Amino acid sequence: MAPTQSVEAARHAPPVTHIVQLLSDDQGWGEVEWRDPEKRLRTPNLAAMAANGLRLERYYSGSPVCSPARAALLTGRAPHRTGVDNQGMPLRLQEKTVAHALQRAGWHCAHFGKMHLEGIHSLGIGGGPTLGNYSHRPSAFGFETWISNYGVFDLDPLLSREGEIEAFRGEGSEVIVREALNFMRREAKGPYPKPLFVAVHYASPNDPWYAHTADQALFRDLIRCERYKTPKACVPTRVKGRFAAPVWPRDCDCFLEHHVVRYYAELHSLDRSVGTMRKGLRELGIENRTLLWFSSDNGGPKLSADVL
Repeated sequence: MAPTQSVEAARHAPPVTHIVQLLSDDQGWGEVEWRDPEKRLRTPNLAAMAANGLRLERYYSGSPVCSPARAALLTGRAPHRTGVDNQGMPLRLQEKTVAHALQRAGWHCAHFGKMHLEGIHSLGIGGGPTLGNYSHRPSAFGFETWISNYGVFDLDPLLSREGEIEAFRGEGSEVIVREALNFMRREAKGPYPKPLFVAVHYASPNDPWYAHTADQALFRDLIRCERYKTPKACVPTRVKGRFAAPVWPRDCDCFLEHHVVRYYAELHSLDRSVGTMRKGLRELGIENRTLLWFSSDNGGPKLSADVL
């Protein structure tokens, strides 16, 4: 085909359709404001998205554990068939992902945030920038462009831009959405822009829940330890083992003043980043030809009867 014919064909081609996948980390089914009967949570952007979009009320995660759930999501296979049957296990390199399929069909696939399929977490390391020469980097699973971390990250995260480690300023959820939108803006300026598959995989609201002070201030009056006579009795019991977490006394609610405030604050910050993404798509003029999908990888921890 002659160059002039190529330009003419591109001019009359149907507009490309993009896919943006927003995946939160350990966010429970009830942890959005429209499912909070006491109206304590503040997730207005997710509420607006749910009110104006399609809600899948019988959508089930592939696993109650992070890494297997992510393996199922990317491959469409049962986790044990991918080799990822527990937390931090590596996804087998022969597995074919949705990014592989879309890449073959002409999409430019990009990953921003938490991967958690590299097998490093199983070594006892909670998170860190994905190494560029590591076998299980995102490009091994179909993502041509990536700014990633293999585990958890919160404020001012260290991430890897295709192998080059960078220190970013800001809250982690907002950082990766900002970088995803920067990528989409650059791609939109090209003479023949490809359809984009943009996977924004949050590390929030997974613990350790380090949120901005301003976000925490919104929830300070939720729970007060002063109601309890012996707040000093709330001392966790440490349990040995690779995946062990502190065990709190069953009747110990005073720790919630500390943890729930930060947990809700992280959810609020994540919600704000969802609003940033939706606004960015509108500014790019592609909101009506972008499939924007939000989900959690699996449910969160049960901190108390008040947090599901």
